[in-house]
Amino acid sequence: YDLSSPQKRFDASFNLMRYLQANKHPTQFDEIIRTIAGDLAKPSALDRHLTWEDLKNLSKENLITLGAHTVHHYPLALCNSELSNIEITNSITHLENKLAIKIKHFSFPRGNEGDFNDTHINQIKNAGLISAVSTVRGVTRSGADNFQIKRVGLPKEIIGKTDDLLWHVAGFPQLIASVKSAIGLSQ
Repeated sequence: YDLSSPQKRFDASFNLMRYLQANKHPTQFDEIIRTIAGDLAKPSALDRHLTWEDLKNLSKENLITLGAHTVHHYPLALCNSELSNIEITNSITHLENKLAIKIKHFSFPRGNEGDFNDTHINQIKNAGLISAVSTVRGVTRSGADNFQIKRVGLPKEIIGKTDDLLWHVAGFPQLIASVKSAIGLSQ
């Protein structure tokens, strides 16, 4: 890898992370990252993660629902059944105990097709949750599986443009793409 500029170093580290996530067991992934990065692998004051105090405040908001997301953010497809179940259930238990709330929803780490499967969906159901979201692009219609909810992507250029925001949130771009595909028009 060419590491001669900040951008090239970022690209190399991004590619390494993707390779490790796709090809190494989660425990190997952590060990490799700690070996390479040492103390740099630890969270810093610049990280923008939510604190427990932030989460407590958010949990009191009527328009916000908190959900589980695993403990270590491993793509579940890289975990065996035992590890994925531990990641899911410990995440739920930890949030419920720390925040004194009932967790009902889940968000798959990475969440792309292939990052989770029926085993994981069943583990989430068995944990008593009622839904799970993926990062698979699309619109989830009435009657769809509540444990494979898709996401509507929003382009950056619509910030501050209410009509465009509503157009995207309603799922019209995905609907138009689906209709074009169904009638054989190119996208």
